Amino acid sequence: MELTVPFPRLGYDEAMARFGSDKPDLRFAMELTDVSPLFAAGEFQAFAQVVAGGGAVKAPPCPARAP
Repeated sequence: MELTVPFPRLGYDEAMARFGSDKPDLRFAMELTDVSPLFAAGEFQAFAQVVAGGGAVKAPPCPARAP
């Protein structure tokens, strides 16, 4: 087995912003998506207040599944 050196590295802040974890498993495409614009003016106040205060609402990918 051949390894690519140096190994890819993520800083703590980048890992938390992109994956929500300081030890993400990069084998899977689970990068968070910023969905703040969807909740900024929404009725669910918990998320709307976070966005209004300068925060972000993020969600993992949810691919469509066939029935």
